[in-house]
Amino acid sequence: MLAVSTRIEKTFSGPLPAPDDFEHYNKVLPDAAHRIMAMAEKEQQIRADGQAKMLANDRRRINGAAAIGLALIGVAGIATWLEEPIIALPLGMVGTLTALARHVTAWIESIESRRGKKPDES
Repeated sequence: MLAVSTRIEKTFSGPLPAPDDFEHYNKVLPDAAHRIMAMAEKEQQIRADGQAKMLANDRRRINGAAAIGLALIGVAGIATWLEEPIIALPLGMVGTLTALARHVTAWIESIESRRGKKPDES
């Protein structure tokens, strides 16, 4: 006689166990399902906080670059007023290029966000 064995395999992917497994966790360790959910919520909050910090750092970096560009343009203006073109020209060019680069980057990011992409994706 030929013996037939059947084997059922379930697969589940995600940060949390399969919904059916929560009941089994609670049987082994009371309140385990609640602790697993709390752990997932805490991890999600940590990720959100990290992203908020990265965004704040990016804003500071962009604002700092803009301030440096404006300062260079201001120093170039003073050098021009003092009739020092050897100092004024490079400082003015670097300041202008810094400001221009900031605006071009913002323009590219706005186009990419309208397309539904992140700016760093190709």
